[in-house]
Order: sequence, then C-alpha cells, then structure tokens
Amino acid sequence: MKIATWNVNGIRARAGQVCEFLEKERPDVLCLQELKANVDQVPLECRVTDYHIYWHGSTMKAYSGVSLHLKDRGEKPAFAHPSFDMESRIVAGELGNTVFASVYVPNGGKDYPAKLAFLRALADWAKRIHAEGKSSSSAATSTSPAPSATCTRSSGATSSASCRKSARYSRT
Repeated sequence: MKIATWNVNGIRARAGQVCEFLEKERPDVLCLQELKANVDQVPLECRVTDYHIYWHGSTMKAYSGVSLHLKDRGEKPAFAHPSFDMESRIVAGELGNTVFASVYVPNGGKDYPAKLAFLRALADWAKRIHAEGKSSSSAATSTSPAPSATCTRSSGATSSASCRKSARYSRT
C-alpha cells in the first residue's frame, strides 16, 4: 500500500501540483495538511473522482485544515473526526478493519501545553482503535513544497512501513 503525506501550505496555491502528484504517483492514501481553505474554497480540479475524499477545512480564514484521500476500491469509507480535534487538524477514514488519519499537529511554539495535550489525545485514540482490533495508519508532516514522504505498507502490517523521501516537484 502506498501512503503519501504533504503539508501543502495552502491548497489553492498547490492545486496543480497535487493533481500532478496524484496522476504520477497514484497513492492508495493521500493525507494533506494545512489546507488554509474552507471546504467551498477547495479548487474544483482537486476533487478527483477515483478517490473518496474528505476535505476538513478550517472555519478560520486561511488557517489549518486537512484532507484524506482514499483510493476508490468499491468500499465507501466512514469518515469521522475524533473528539479531541481542534482547529480542523484531524480527519480519519475507516475502511474494513483499518483506520487512516491525516493529522496536522499544532505548533508547539505558540502553545506547547496544547501541542502535548493534542499528542496525548492522539496516542490515546490510537490505543482505543487497536483495542477494538483495528489497525491504524496516521500521517503528519511539517511544511514542505513537495510531498514529504511516500510510504509503502504491506497488508496486515500494523506498525512498520517502508518510506522514501520524495523528490521535489518541479513544473516543466
């Protein structure tokens, strides 16, 4: 399974690059962070048809937001937000016995205790998922002009993935 994560630092500025990446790499899962857009501001070209997509845009202007793209394999995922979600920082999608999550962790420079609380809640949430007999995969990233990692996960794996740094995208 190919899982990619990318802090786009504004989906409206990176729409073309996201489409190009999806076309070239065809990941099974794509997690985008820092959309900086409300759902109605997501460019139409980003709403591709061969993925189930949940855009979790921020209600705060040009701030935060995440999305989760799960390749359409015939089963519709159940999308949700854990109760600890703040500022549109996490969206989860459940397919079968696996829960995928796109996570944008708060910056500790502004409010370090809030960041620690978010990370503790994230860890507790993952433990609950595993206690229910499900596997999970989360992706979070720091600001990057290109996808920061593409991971391949073998089916049935619960904690190990083979990752490689993606080359910077350039337009030709």
